[in-house]
Amino acid sequence: MYPLPNLLLVKSADTATVRPGDVVTYTLLVQNGGPGVATGVALSNPLSPHLAWGVDAYGPGISFQLTDGPPASGLALGTPAYSADGGRDLDARAGLGRRGRAGRVRRARDELEAAARRTMPAGGQLTVTFKAAVK
Repeated sequence: MYPLPNLLLVKSADTATVRPGDVVTYTLLVQNGGPGVATGVALSNPLSPHLAWGVDAYGPGISFQLTDGPPASGLALGTPAYSADGGRDLDARAGLGRRGRAGRVRRARDELEAAARRTMPAGGQLTVTFKAAVK
């Protein structure tokens, strides 16, 4: 019998109260608390229709920011894919609008990549942040 991974995902926002036009920063904490290695790790995030995705929040074409460990996850952000139809069709630029906001984006997915394969060691953790504006 092989030891199994135990992935934990905690999502939080930097504010509890918002008004139209406010920008919210979301944080996703991902941990592998199990004794086994997690393989094929990918993040998929549904987005409220009341939010506009911050496509260029961290620079041109940079939607996410990743902070690795400690302990190190061994993962890096891949190419994000977006969907304007709730995730049925994912594309690198689907539903993206001008001015760094993607008003039609309803889901974003980012393949997390490791040097060899998308694997996360036991005990590894990472934090991913992204921004969205309230419509």
